[in-house]
Amino acid sequence: METKIQYKNNFRRNFRNALILSVLFLVLFAIGLGIFANQYTYSEKDVSTVTGTLEDVTYEDNCCDLKIGENTYRITAKMLEDLDTDTIESLIGEEITISHLDNDPYYFIVGIESSQINISVEDGLKTIKNLAGLVCFAVLTAIVLACTIFFLYKFVKSPATVECDATLFALVKKVEQTPTNKKLMRFTISSAFLIFVLAIVTVILGESNDNSVAFYVFLGLTCFFALAFCICTPFLLRWNRKHSIAYTLDYYKDIEQKAEGNNIFYSFPGSYCKFEAEKLTVYSDNDDLFENISANKYQKVVAYKQINFVAKALFKTNGTISIVVCGETKTGTPLIFDLDADLFKIIKDFKIEVSGLEFLISNLSLLMERYKGKLYFVSFDKQGVSEARKISFKEQMKYL
Repeated sequence: METKIQYKNNFRRNFRNALILSVLFLVLFAIGLGIFANQYTYSEKDVSTVTGTLEDVTYEDNCCDLKIGENTYRITAKMLEDLDTDTIESLIGEEITISHLDNDPYYFIVGIESSQINISVEDGLKTIKNLAGLVCFAVLTAIVLACTIFFLYKFVKSPATVECDATLFALVKKVEQTPTNKKLMRFTISSAFLIFVLAIVTVILGESNDNSVAFYVFLGLTCFFALAFCICTPFLLRWNRKHSIAYTLDYYKDIEQKAEGNNIFYSFPGSYCKFEAEKLTVYSDNDDLFENISANKYQKVVAYKQINFVAKALFKTNGTISIVVCGETKTGTPLIFDLDADLFKIIKDFKIEVSGLEFLISNLSLLMERYKGKLYFVSFDKQGVSEARKISFKEQMKYL
């Protein structure tokens, strides 16, 4: 039984959120690159000094090459913006002192001492660092622009509504929170917040050119906690799955004893149903829900034998499972109920036939072992499993 419904497409919202997160990440990454360019590119220990006669001046790739002895030393295009080329050429034949980076084959000049041009090493290194930051910014801008164009294209092309399986929609939307799931969520949020705060403090210290112990302490703490989080996460996910499976099996082991006596349940996609001894009363303003049963638009009664009830489940990667009882009406409109202790007890007390439910509950441990590690949508009938389909991440995102 597969019933299609139309619902608002969340694809646009998901891509919008992904775009916002991507931009925030790239901004933080850009700041980090800026710190790296400022703190860890070149320093005075990478600088060598040469004194000699300037023999020739040539231009290549918007840069200026100075020939002194056997080697050629390059003035970058960025540094050349503040220099007069005629003045540089007038130095040919004169003795000059240059400071350069040890990066053969291009010995980039960071300082010049001559009769007409004087550039300190400190100013030259700052220009080099600014150039490195500019390159990083240009690369990140290109990445952001490409991502933005891609997201906008997907956003515009995606339809306003999409069609999907009503049962799978209800299962994916249902979130099973076990105690360990909650602990893992709290750990993830608190860890991410801590790393973010440490990173912000590190960025502030780095941008202020603070080379003190505090900068390196916060840099080390940020790297330590980020690395620890990455290392611990796989083990925590395994721990969560193990305990979530145990919790789920324990819940369904004595599910009937957990009932509280409720007999009115919400049915997706938009009705409230009251279970009674031989009939089901549906409260809904959907005219197409049932045909020729009641003149009352908002209250319709149907015998259980007129509905085909089946069990369906979604086995999730975190070790939890969502189970629903689906009722197929004569018009094809679905009644989809979350299986809880109250509904399970009513099914037993009123002897409502639900295909596959007894098999599912009796073999839950075996089934969870069979479908572990992946997201599986499983349908049941009187003989057992009638269909099992693996749900891809892309398909899952369509329903969220």
